[in-house]
Amino acid sequence: MAEVNAVDVRLDHMLKRLETLERRCRRLRLSLVLAVLVVALGAQQAWQHLDRLLPAVIHAERFEVRSARFGTPVAILQAGETGGGSLTLNEMSGAERASLGINRLRASSLETDQLRVSCGIYAGLAENGDPCFVLHNKGNEKERFVARIRGTHGPEVTMFDGVGRERFLLGASPKAVLMSLFTTTTDGGFSAMATDAGEVSAQVTAANGKRGIVQLVDSDGAKIGCVDDERRNRCAFGIGPSGFPVMRFADDGGNDRIIMGVLSKDRNVLLFRDRDNKDRGTLGLVDGNLPALVFADADMKESVILGFTPAKFTGLAIRGPDELNRVSLGTVSGGTGFAMADSTGRVRSRLSILEDRESFTLMGPDGAEHWSAPTTPK
Repeated sequence: MAEVNAVDVRLDHMLKRLETLERRCRRLRLSLVLAVLVVALGAQQAWQHLDRLLPAVIHAERFEVRSARFGTPVAILQAGETGGGSLTLNEMSGAERASLGINRLRASSLETDQLRVSCGIYAGLAENGDPCFVLHNKGNEKERFVARIRGTHGPEVTMFDGVGRERFLLGASPKAVLMSLFTTTTDGGFSAMATDAGEVSAQVTAANGKRGIVQLVDSDGAKIGCVDDERRNRCAFGIGPSGFPVMRFADDGGNDRIIMGVLSKDRNVLLFRDRDNKDRGTLGLVDGNLPALVFADADMKESVILGFTPAKFTGLAIRGPDELNRVSLGTVSGGTGFAMADSTGRVRSRLSILEDRESFTLMGPDGAEHWSAPTTPK
C-alpha cells in the first residue's frame, strides 16, 4: 500500500511539471510572435524613413579602390595638391597611367583642367580659358607638341625640340594662315603666310636676324617677289594683270620704277618710270615688231625716239610738246637725211643723201621750196 502511494505522488509531481513546461512554452511562443511583430513594425518604419537615415554628403580627402590580389590602389579619387580634385588610374603594380582632374602644367606653368595619360599627354583649358592639348617628355616634362585655340585668333599648333626650343608653328587667324619653321636659334627660320585677300608670301630669316620676304601671289596674280622689312614690294617676277610675264623693280615707296617684260601682245619692252609713276623711258619692241628707244617728258609725251617707226624711218626723232617731230635724223626710202620742222610739224629744212644725188632744201610755211642746192649725179 505504501508503494502505491509513493507511485501516485511521483505521478502527480510529474504532471505538475508537465503543466508548468506547457505554460512556459505557450508564453515563449507568444513572446516570439510579439518579437517578430515588433521587428516587422520596426523594419517597416525604417524602410519608410530610409532616405532620412542615408547621409546627403560623405566627406573624405581620398577614396581608394585596391586590387584584391596585389593590394595596390588601382583607382584613387582625391583632393589634388593644388586644391582641385583628381581621379587617378594605376597599373596593378601601382604605376600611374592616367589622371583626370585639376593640376598644374609644370612645363608651361599654365593652370588647366586637364587629362593626363602616361605622364606625357595633357588636354584641357589654359588659364585664359583657351582649350589646349600638350605632349611632353615623360622624364622632364618639356613640351614637345602643343595644339590650342587662342581666343579669337584661331587654332595654333606648335612643335618643340628636346630642349624646349620652338621649331614648327602652324596657325590661323581671322585674316590669314601662317606656317613657320625655325632653326636651332630663335632668330633663323622660314615662314609662309596666306591672307584672305588672296596674297601668299614667304619669309626667310638668317641666324643673325636678317630677313628676306618673298611675295608669291597677290591681287595682280602669281609671282615671285622680294619684300622689304615693311612688307613693301621691291622686285617681282610673275604674271601681270594682262596675263603676260613681267619683271618689276620698285623704290622705297613701293612704286614701280623699272618694268621689263611683255606688257601686251604689241609691247615687249623695258620701261622706266619716275617717282610720280609716269612712263619716262621705253626700250624694246613697240607697235608690233619695231625696236625703239623712247623718252617722254613729265606729261608722258614722247620727246625723243631712237629706232624704227611704221613710216619706215630709222633714226633719231626729237619731238615738241605736241608730239610732232621737230628734228629728225636717220634713213628713209633708201637714203639718209636730216630734217627740221616748225611747231606745226611741217618740214622747213632738209638735208638728204640719196643713191644718185645729195640735196639741201629750205621750205616755207606752205611747204613750197624757197631754196635748194642740188648736185649733179655722179
